Amino acid sequence: MKQFRVKSTGQRGHGILTHYLIRAAITIVLCAAIISPVFIFFNSKSTQTEEEKVTDVYITKKLSEISEMSTYAYQYTNKKEISNTREIFGIKIPFTTNRVNITYKGIIKAGYNMDEIETKVNNKSKNISVKLPKAQVFDNYILHDETKIEEENNIFNPVHVDSATKYFSEITAQELDKAKSLGLLTKAENKAKSIITNLFTEFPDYKVSFV
Repeated sequence: MKQFRVKSTGQRGHGILTHYLIRAAITIVLCAAIISPVFIFFNSKSTQTEEEKVTDVYITKKLSEISEMSTYAYQYTNKKEISNTREIFGIKIPFTTNRVNITYKGIIKAGYNMDEIETKVNNKSKNISVKLPKAQVFDNYILHDETKIEEENNIFNPVHVDSATKYFSEITAQELDKAKSLGLLTKAENKAKSIITNLFTEFPDYKVSFV
């Protein structure tokens, strides 16, 4: 009489399960070993956004990216009458007066060269100190497309419209003096302070002060 041996599938299944569990555990350990340094690296980078990042070098570089900053623009509109009379030995000759009326618009821009701005960082007191030089004028020009020139000519002393443009430098100089008297440079300074303060809002723990 033949005897049949029945193999136990329970022990075999248990062995296969154990094998896969071991492989999974090894995979998890290896992944953790790879991910942990990466996580630590990026975590260290994120903590660098304050004291390690806010340095004199970084702040200076940030400002130098702007280069030249026109912080305030003053627009002017005016009319100027220019008259000219012929003279002989200092005596004006009657009926030789001509007049030129110039109606003009112009713009004056003032601001700072960012390379001239001095900064100092104090990480202990969380302060970014900024020293501004005196504001300077970058542009002062007449908008020729919006300028109107009218002449009252005199046959004894004719004047040409083109010759009136020689007075533009006189006009821009007068308008600049007027703009300065109205606080052009002070307004440029105040606007620069606002721009620089907003520039460093990425560091909410730090205060920007001007000296």
